[in-house]
Amino acid sequence: MRGMLENCVGDFKPLGHYCDLVPYQLCANMLSDFSMSQFFNDTKWVDILTQQRMLWVYVALAFLLVMYLVIRIRRVENGQKSYRGGWQKRHDDRQQQTNFTNVKPFKTFDSNLVGFGDARHAANQLEFISRVEFETVRLLNKDEYPLLLLLEKLLYDAGKGHRVMAQTSLGEILRPKQTLGSREDQTNAYSSINSKRLDFAIIDRTGMLALAVEFQGSGHYSNKAFIRDAVKREALRKANVQMLEVPAQFEVETVRKQVLKALGMDLAAVRR
Repeated sequence: MRGMLENCVGDFKPLGHYCDLVPYQLCANMLSDFSMSQFFNDTKWVDILTQQRMLWVYVALAFLLVMYLVIRIRRVENGQKSYRGGWQKRHDDRQQQTNFTNVKPFKTFDSNLVGFGDARHAANQLEFISRVEFETVRLLNKDEYPLLLLLEKLLYDAGKGHRVMAQTSLGEILRPKQTLGSREDQTNAYSSINSKRLDFAIIDRTGMLALAVEFQGSGHYSNKAFIRDAVKREALRKANVQMLEVPAQFEVETVRKQVLKALGMDLAAVRR
């Protein structure tokens, strides 16, 4: 810095009296009194520099904290979206368990609806329901109903606390184990079974699935039904639950023996 000032003064010196704003003698006196060591030994300047450095440190720490919070918030939002997406998928699969298998959530422009008429929105669902009338339908057809009566009587006579449920969603009684597979694999596997239903689910006194019973009517021999049954059979096998398939023309005594054997009961001990 001293050399720079000397060069500046040297440039002004030949100008003589034209340099009234920067007199040569005054600059020379300033240079003779100036010392860099005195500048850096001055505690005032050292304190100022230290305070500025600490200020930048605080600013950097605050910036890192803000970035950390932003990343955490985004991760939480992504996790919630994934959870909501899984729940919505499960809800949509349940909606497809009707005779209207080709009906899918749709969007239509209507000023009275929310979100361009998205059928998955609860407010829109109420609006859609208000526009039509409903009627009840049979849970079981005429061929399946006799099998329900047989299973109910058989379990009552066994007296072990078992109950039979009809048209039960697999997603309500099975779930993937959390110890195997990625989160995506578990979600996909659950979505694969949640849309499937058991004709009859026999549960024990604790409410756990003990036996699955499928009535093999005429509709079970189509290609799609065959694939659905294969998915159900494999999921039940991995859950260590037996799946009993009952033909359309079944014999009562045969079904009794098969059900009791699958549940580990003695046929002779069951009261009639």
